[in-house]
Amino acid sequence: FSEIGLVITGGIFLIGFMLAGTMADYKESEKIPSELACAIETIEDTITLGHGFKGGYDLAEMRRQLNEVTESIINWFKHGGSEEEVFRRISSISGIALTMEKAGIGAIASRVTGEQHNLRKLFSRINVIKKTGFLLTGYALLEVLTVVIMILLLVAKFEYETIMIIIVM
Repeated sequence: FSEIGLVITGGIFLIGFMLAGTMADYKESEKIPSELACAIETIEDTITLGHGFKGGYDLAEMRRQLNEVTESIINWFKHGGSEEEVFRRISSISGIALTMEKAGIGAIASRVTGEQHNLRKLFSRINVIKKTGFLLTGYALLEVLTVVIMILLLVAKFEYETIMIIIVM
């Protein structure tokens, strides 16, 4: 049994390595949608706050522009829309900040560009997770190692039958 220890260790290491990469992306992708929503809501709150503070711009138009950003992201999630379109819409948030700046609300408008940065960063991360393909040769090696381990365990001689049943099953 001691001779197959290296093969079993290699198989377990490979399984752990593959699961670690998958689980990290899974955990991160679990929280990203709520962070996207929070960034968009913060921009909307900032637009409303700026309008209530000083006015000087069309609140409905600003919300419409922000809604276009939201719709492009949702469309990308649902229908696989163009990522270039989403990035273009996120870049259009600069126009919202500029309008607020021209209205004399510079300190509040700077929050919009910070959240725009967060949106861009989050969407880029989603894109990377979506496009990540796992190494097919790694999976093939994992399958081969699993079969080899199973065969070695079935052929191995154990001192006690109870131990054999526990390990092999």
